[in-house]
Amino acid sequence: MAETSERLPMWRRFPAAHQFLRARLMDELFPLTPAVVVWLEDDHAGAWRVSLNCTEPSFARSERFSADELRQVYGRWAQWVRGLARELAELLPN
Repeated sequence: MAETSERLPMWRRFPAAHQFLRARLMDELFPLTPAVVVWLEDDHAGAWRVSLNCTEPSFARSERFSADELRQVYGRWAQWVRGLARELAELLPN
């Protein structure tokens, strides 16, 4: 990547992590389907900044993870994703 951090869609670099995120969101939010965008930025220190944004409702979160954490479906990544899904579900109408 270039000196300045480039954003790329999560599905392009970590497709399994992206699918895990989508599955957790579906578990919590179905039948509602808010538009959620997830970007990665390489922080050049061996970690990735994951940014999740949703416009309706207004919701944005960001966290750093190692590549190994993003390849796992347990641990800190999984806990963060489950927490995001619950937070977002609380913001949506019943």
